[in-house]
This record gives sequence, structure tokens and C-alpha cells, in this order.
Amino acid sequence: MNVRELFVAEPATAAVRRPAEPRPAPATGRTAVLLAASADAGPLGALLALSLARRPRSAVALLLGWHAPTRLAGPPGTPAAARTVRTLTAHGAAASASGRLVRVVLPDDEAQAVATTTRTVSAAPVAAPVVIALGGPRGDGFEDVVAGADLVVVAGPADDARTTMALAGVAPIARRTVHWSAPPTPARRRLAAAGIAVAPGASVPPEALR
Repeated sequence: MNVRELFVAEPATAAVRRPAEPRPAPATGRTAVLLAASADAGPLGALLALSLARRPRSAVALLLGWHAPTRLAGPPGTPAAARTVRTLTAHGAAASASGRLVRVVLPDDEAQAVATTTRTVSAAPVAAPVVIALGGPRGDGFEDVVAGADLVVVAGPADDARTTMALAGVAPIARRTVHWSAPPTPARRRLAAAGIAVAPGASVPPEALR
């Protein structure tokens, strides 16, 4: 298998995209795309979402997972998270909450996943950060999502060929790209996946929180 296939599915016809025009950081919640191995995408996405929720402080953080399993074996959702779940469920999303974290499981089919992502982001609370964790090889469907995000985070060892190719693949279209090379401890992963707030910036690259 070509290492590129682990992060990006080869399209039938290559398309040339112009780099996205830079724009100021929004005053509302930020949207970030996380590219990681399937086993890492869920817990790392939760940690990133909860960390982003601190600046500015948001009552909830959203994690949309595509091929990104996360176990929510934590406390019940906060009142704000429970309200958000009801809103997103009414828009057709498979949402659940634990602590301040609201998680949406995206359909396996890429086209359906992109459509659910669009609806969910539109219905999310204004100040809530949204992390779209992609743990599977993507095709053209998610390219507009990647290009439209305020931040793209690529998680993986710096000396790994898959990480290098993932960074090179999003560089032409991403507004801002950050490499997440240092994995958090298992304890931090479990806390974040359960929706439990962690220390500010714990294990998350500082540049991702600016």
C-alpha cells in the first residue's frame, strides 16, 4: 500500500487547487480539522476541542469524528452540552455528550459525512469550537472542509512518512497548518475522551491554540 493511501484516498482525476486566501481569526468558535490515525483521532480530537474551548471560554466543545472511535465513558453531559445534543439531533446528527464535550459520529460514507458536517457546524453554538477528526483515508469530499477550516492539525511522528505526506497534502489548501508531534499521556487521552477538562494546552501544540 502506498503510504499516501493511509491519509488520503487517491482521486480518479487530480485537481489543482489554489491556496486559500488568509483571513483574520474569527471572533466566534473556531473550526479545526484533525488528521490522525484512526485510533488516535478520537482522543486527540477531544483534547484539541476542549483546549480550544478555553480561548474564549465556551460552555461546550464539539468533536465530529469520521473513522475516529472515541469511548465516552465519563460523566453526564453538562446542561449546555445536553441542549446542544438536542439541537444537533434535531438536525439529523448522531450526537452524545459527556462533560462539556459533544461528540457527533459521522457516517462512514464520505458524501454523507460531509453533508452531516455542514449541517452540524451550521447548528453549533456560536462560540463553540468544532474539531472535525478524520481518521480514515479521504477522497475529494472533505477537501472543501479542510480548505474552509480555520486550522488544520496533522498528528503523527515527525519522522513518519505518513505524517510528511499528510502535511504536504494539506499545505496547498489549508489556511493554517500545525504539526502535532508529541502525543499526550494515556491519562490525558482518557480524561479528554470523557469530556473532562484538562490543563490549558496540555500536550496540545501552543501554536494550535493561538
